[in-house]
Amino acid sequence: MPSGKFVFRLAFSLLCLSVIASGAYAQYRASLRGTVIDSQSNAVSGATVSLTNKDTGATQVSTSDANGIYEFNALPVAAYRLTAEHAGFKKKVLEQVQIISEQANSLDLPLEVGAVQETVTVTDTTQALDTETANLSGTVSSNQIQHMPSFGRDVLKLAQLAPGSFSDGSQRWRCLRLRRRV
Repeated sequence: MPSGKFVFRLAFSLLCLSVIASGAYAQYRASLRGTVIDSQSNAVSGATVSLTNKDTGATQVSTSDANGIYEFNALPVAAYRLTAEHAGFKKKVLEQVQIISEQANSLDLPLEVGAVQETVTVTDTTQALDTETANLSGTVSSNQIQHMPSFGRDVLKLAQLAPGSFSDGSQRWRCLRLRRRV
């Protein structure tokens, strides 16, 4: 029969693992929100918006509300196909929607008046904009890491690949200053 200490340690370990696992699940999630509008920028309510993960084929469906707003939450970072359709409008298909990790992405969908049988397909890469904040961000791919020349093996050089980032050289000076004190 297990001792009380063993049971306590086992329960504590399981609790810690569940907390860590829930935190890992929440990482790198994003949301996509936008407005379905017509050619005069009026909201289109009741439009069916479908979001399909191109890697897994998983599809989520949302219906635009009275203000034309649709929303998808807890999305893994991937390439998506976004489709919007409503009676009296042409079906709109965006083939390459890129989701930016850990933030709210915004992508408005303008629909053109026309028959339901007509489809407007956009095959160019579309990256959702962060309209909620003034933040700029980017993701450094493993391909960029492998093919980037390593000058001094400095990890902060990878951060400079993100849009809007720059270095004033002060990080190198602080590192040298810390080395002198040690």
